[in-house]
Amino acid sequence: MVRLVVLGCSGGYPAPNRACSGYLVETARSRIWLDAGSGTLSRLFARCSLADVDAVWLTHLHPDHWTDLPLAIHALAIGASRAEEAIAIYGPEGWASAIGVDLRWQGPGDDDLYDERALHDDLVATVRDLTVRSVAVEHGVEAYGLRIEAEGRSLAYSGDSAPCEALVRLAKNVDLFLCAAGTMTSSPIHPNPRQAGELATAAGARHLVLTHLAPGSDAAEALALAASAYAGPLSLAVEGSEFEL
Repeated sequence: MVRLVVLGCSGGYPAPNRACSGYLVETARSRIWLDAGSGTLSRLFARCSLADVDAVWLTHLHPDHWTDLPLAIHALAIGASRAEEAIAIYGPEGWASAIGVDLRWQGPGDDDLYDERALHDDLVATVRDLTVRSVAVEHGVEAYGLRIEAEGRSLAYSGDSAPCEALVRLAKNVDLFLCAAGTMTSSPIHPNPRQAGELATAAGARHLVLTHLAPGSDAAEALALAASAYAGPLSLAVEGSEFEL
């Protein structure tokens, strides 16, 4: 079993009663947290503790993808939960200084809260029964898409990216392609839903899940636009939704 849980999916900033980008990938042996946007930590706590999370990935350093991570580390520091080992956190080079987590107070054991790891193009990391590969994408800042494989199943997460060949390679023949469609018109840093459909078709993805729609976007219109370019199974991410691969 490989399960994708949507913790948050509001693009750019949190819409009322919604969280920004964040996803949990679960197998029988592991859990990883992909992006930690505003509101996602509370939703994660509704499902598991931080001690149950084996690793975290930040796809890039726009704040709608990381603002709950300092709070998660603060929670670890004051005893909300504690794993036996420091949690591995992957992100663009220098992510810890960039988001300010090194400004926390220094208490006993604080240095062991997390293990700072830098992403680069084609980095492959293994977490128990999961393999995660990062691929550099085009977003105007250092940014990565992620491909996750476990138990013979595969999931690609675009992160935030303009349409590019790297996304097609990332999502090649995946069981599920989670694609951030951050605009309904056109953008130099995001695909619109139709372009997301085109990417999924070019990659041969077996299921397309649209996410990261900007607040106020028309969900039905987004799905219709994607369906005009993609004939396979199509879904829209909403907070709390789950997809089993």
